[in-house]
Amino acid sequence: MDIESLIAQLAAESVSESMESSPKIIEDSTPLQLPKIKVIGIGGAGNNFVTALFERMRSSKIVETLAINTDASQLSVSKAHQRILIGRTVTRGYGAGNDPILGRKAFEESREQVEKLISDADLVVVVSGLGGGTGSGAAPALLELTSELGILSIAFLTLPFKCEGRVRIRNALEALSEILRMQTVTVIVPNERLAKVAPHQTMHSAFSLAGDLFVQSMESLEDLIIEPGLINVDFADVCKVLSYKGIAVVGVASLEKTDQKRATEVAEKILNNPLLDINPALGKSCLMEIVGGEDLTLSESYDIVNTFTTTLGEDKEIIFGLRILPQYKSKIRVFCMITGIDVPLGNFNNSEEIFKSPLGKDSLLREADVDTPSA
Repeated sequence: MDIESLIAQLAAESVSESMESSPKIIEDSTPLQLPKIKVIGIGGAGNNFVTALFERMRSSKIVETLAINTDASQLSVSKAHQRILIGRTVTRGYGAGNDPILGRKAFEESREQVEKLISDADLVVVVSGLGGGTGSGAAPALLELTSELGILSIAFLTLPFKCEGRVRIRNALEALSEILRMQTVTVIVPNERLAKVAPHQTMHSAFSLAGDLFVQSMESLEDLIIEPGLINVDFADVCKVLSYKGIAVVGVASLEKTDQKRATEVAEKILNNPLLDINPALGKSCLMEIVGGEDLTLSESYDIVNTFTTTLGEDKEIIFGLRILPQYKSKIRVFCMITGIDVPLGNFNNSEEIFKSPLGKDSLLREADVDTPSA
């Protein structure tokens, strides 16, 4: 039974006989509401991510998708609950021309329209590819707006390939530097990792690796919030973990096997995700949900949680939930979000210095560490 059905059931239940005999009955007629999550894709890459999410979650109870772009032709083929063309005057629907300044101007022109669409959100997830004009200009501006409105936010960002040249990389790093200084929760996926992980896959298959990570994380987040579990986690737990700002690591992994090592294997698949070159041991908080069949043992659940606790350290905040589903016989799935990885902002003067900090498993996003000129 999901949380919406549970709320309806509780509202329909009559007062028990013991309560009827009580001299005072306190009734609260305020309706309980599910949290509202708005996922906003900005620019071409962001629109593609949101299209994939919309196709999988169009009937979601808590997630609404929005596609924002300066390019009318790209927006016309994107799928979302709502599509917004920003900067009609400054771009005339032709795009931002690889110019982040123009991308920000476009957002500012349409700021009031966007504000009306997100003002009732409990959580805003901004997904964008940095490097071009719309993503690099409008994504930081949108995150500024969510901060001003007091709305919790997550940024899911991709960075350009090295071969795209210094201009796009500089655009991306400057936008990323601006976002990291806002102290939002930020997930970073460098496209250069795709070239290392899936060099021989088709373009569609390679790009879908990052897309699948994003979509599966959003699906898992919704399930975690609305589906009650044997060990329950809820939106308040999500908010608690998101209160730890900085860089974040997210992951979803599943295994279908019965051997004794499956528990630690599924946890290590997340911790060693080759797409995310961020050291998870630097996190301050971890939210996870384990989903398994009726054959899932206490020992296996313990091993999964302990793997994350050992990695982060026993002094970190660990929150986990557990759901048992009959259809998951011989299968385990784990969703994890590690937050609070600090960026040493005092250690760099130019945005490219972010990538020379010791945050990565070897060095943070080493593949993106290029000698870009100062802004």
